[in-house]
Amino acid sequence: MKGIVHIGTPKTGSTAAQSWFAQNRARMLESGILYPKSLGAHHHIKLSTACRDSGRPERGFKLFSIASPSGHQKFQADVELQFEEELKKTPLCQRVSSRVNGSMIG
Repeated sequence: MKGIVHIGTPKTGSTAAQSWFAQNRARMLESGILYPKSLGAHHHIKLSTACRDSGRPERGFKLFSIASPSGHQKFQADVELQFEEELKKTPLCQRVSSRVNGSMIG
């Protein structure tokens, strides 16, 4: 299995790439490339919110009603479970994830 994560800085075309990935999700999957919905349908904001430091909340915390460190931990577990479930349902293929101004813990 191969995973590709793109973390773009502002004004480098990341949003355009994300839009293209989201609009062509089915065609990419036919070619063996998964652009997961479970991490956020378009911009993978669930991924960046899950990876964010609980002490440094950003807009995703408000968007997903995360009000405490324990709420953030539950959100992280839920996102991980949803992603694992999506991977189980997807034939073995390459995975693509993209997020502007996001962070990823590996």
